[in-house]
Amino acid sequence: MKKILLLPLLLSASFASGFESVTMFPGQARVEKKTVIELKKGSQEIVIPGLPAQLIDNSVRVSTEDKNKSSAPRIQSVTIELKALLEEKRKRIADLEARLDSLYADDQILVDSLQSVHDQLALLGSIGTDSSKAERETIRRGSFSEESASAALAFHRKQQDVLQSERRKLEKQRKELNEKIQVLEHELMQAGGNRYYSKYTSFRKKINDSNRNFVAQEQLSSYSYFSEKKEILDSREGDFHEEKNLVLGIYAPVSGKATLVYSYLVPSTNWSMSYDLRADTEKKKLELTVYSSIQQKSGEDWNDARIILSTARPASQLYDPGLPYWYLDVYRPTPSVVRSKNGGYSKSAAAKDYLPTEAAEKYQVQEAEEPQITSVGQSVEIELPGRLSLPSSLKEQKNLIRAMELSGTDFFYEIVPQSGLPANLKVKFTNQKEIPLLPGTAEFYVDGEFTARSNLPALQPGEEQTILLSAQEKIQGKKELVKKFEDEKGLFADQRRIRYRYRLEVKNLLGDKITLLVKDRIPVSRDKKISVEFKPLGTEPLSDKKTLAEAEYEQGLRKYSVSLNPGEKKFIDYDIIISFDKESQVSGLK
Repeated sequence: MKKILLLPLLLSASFASGFESVTMFPGQARVEKKTVIELKKGSQEIVIPGLPAQLIDNSVRVSTEDKNKSSAPRIQSVTIELKALLEEKRKRIADLEARLDSLYADDQILVDSLQSVHDQLALLGSIGTDSSKAERETIRRGSFSEESASAALAFHRKQQDVLQSERRKLEKQRKELNEKIQVLEHELMQAGGNRYYSKYTSFRKKINDSNRNFVAQEQLSSYSYFSEKKEILDSREGDFHEEKNLVLGIYAPVSGKATLVYSYLVPSTNWSMSYDLRADTEKKKLELTVYSSIQQKSGEDWNDARIILSTARPASQLYDPGLPYWYLDVYRPTPSVVRSKNGGYSKSAAAKDYLPTEAAEKYQVQEAEEPQITSVGQSVEIELPGRLSLPSSLKEQKNLIRAMELSGTDFFYEIVPQSGLPANLKVKFTNQKEIPLLPGTAEFYVDGEFTARSNLPALQPGEEQTILLSAQEKIQGKKELVKKFEDEKGLFADQRRIRYRYRLEVKNLLGDKITLLVKDRIPVSRDKKISVEFKPLGTEPLSDKKTLAEAEYEQGLRKYSVSLNPGEKKFIDYDIIISFDKESQVSGLK
């Protein structure tokens, strides 16, 4: 069988990268490629190199595109080979060593220059010492010249300044050079591994010592060192890359070109939705910008590919569930256990008559091996516009999907006076688009100002959702117990009757008139012996059909709609009357 290493031919400019599409699922992605191959008549082996090492072997799918079935090539075998790219490792190490040798040579030049400057400074110092002696002798003889002494001193200082400046310059250059050397040495240690780097530094030290001692380097080129170095380079130590080859056995009825389509799953990928929610309270508009946040560390750059996001979870293996045996039998009670005379335990006579049959044991094994079946909901697929290039990276990559205005929006303020917190600005909207909104993180902006980061729940087409956008410090409220007392007519009866009077206070410090939704909760009896009466003293709670139908209404939630002018304050008063038997101990009373 002929073996051909395939360098994929290009179908057209649109397939320059070889990628057809990438479908991303939670935790993995299916990569699909398409290429043209040249086939000879008969059986042959085609090798497609360069596939990522993380590829899941049993996920590979291969087919050919040919409308004429009689001349269509047939796939006979599919094999995945793992290949260590040791040649890349060797080339990288050789490149790093060559660059280090160059930097070491530059460093030696700087060391020599620094030594020269040091020698000149030492010489200048000795000249200065000799000059001082000569000047003292001149003064002693009475032939001292101030002008000549000043000139000599100025010359000495000037030369010293020049040499010191040169020394500082060389030291700075050497410091910068050593930083580059340290970076490359670290890369070399990563590429070759600790054992290789240890051997390299040891050999490097010998070379440096030989240079200083003027020893010929040929004496250091021992056979044992280079043989050990080769052994390390041929091993899988250190940082080296792996790739997989797709090996296909193909039979072609006729010679010619064929279009090959192949796909595979890779792990280390994920995606999620993210949103920007921008509210314009003046124009009562809500704009949603939808992004995809993609993480892919597959080890392969996805160049010029269609990117499809899917909520499905594909299986890379096939399972045959089988069917367990179904037996019917007469129920028998658990056999009793009798203490024997010797202190042990034995089965009763009834128990001895009932022994597990071979079929029953087999049934128990089958039942334990029965596969677990889980329900999988309807999946959603989103194809990102155009063709994208997503490199394999640790970074999260964000891509715009679309921006849309959400209709059916209703902005309103809501407050819970009992909490003591300011009011919240909320918005209610309906997803009137044809696509569902998947859950994801969202950043909220109100009138151009960032207010919060939160999670946006899933929202199907036609579904309504209410979202908290921001807190409004200028709308305040509080709840207080005005008084608590027992009714006199209940003092001499069998019933206790306790009356609580509450006041809700809300105020608007904004410059605009607002409608405020006020939420409060009253006690709810869970026993027929306890009765609760709610008596509004002025403002009535909402009692429309929708409010009364809410489950929370039965749980004591009451809502009020209050209109407030700028700077206005309003009160909501009500009484709660709780009645119960005097002998009853009631929990939850305040």
